[in-house]
Amino acid sequence: MHAEKIIIAGIEGDYHEFGIMMAALLCKHHGLKFYYLGPGLPAKSLIDTFQSLKASTIILGATSAIDNVKDQGFIDNYLSTITNQLGPNQKLIFGGNASYNRRLFTNIENFTHFTDLTGLDAYLAKV
Repeated sequence: MHAEKIIIAGIEGDYHEFGIMMAALLCKHHGLKFYYLGPGLPAKSLIDTFQSLKASTIILGATSAIDNVKDQGFIDNYLSTITNQLGPNQKLIFGGNASYNRRLFTNIENFTHFTDLTGLDAYLAKV
């Protein structure tokens, strides 16, 4: 078992959980310790849990369904709230097909986006 702790959750307002459930299965497959928090998690709750557990990584999922229920920019603000709380050895892995401003996050070293589970699988195999 690896020493890293991973938090898996879905973005607030998005209650689709297939992608984050698959992320949990991939973590299990690769022998990683993870905590599955489920879909629809507010950013503050996610940060509080992440800090309490002294986790190293957040895997956060969001589908395009969120684009229909939240204002434009909601995801950018949510992701910024999370990345602003990360330490130098902590990571946010964002997955799914929800719309966000990729340019805001291209220079954030501890932010990674995967559009499919194949990319996440390859990443987790190296952890």
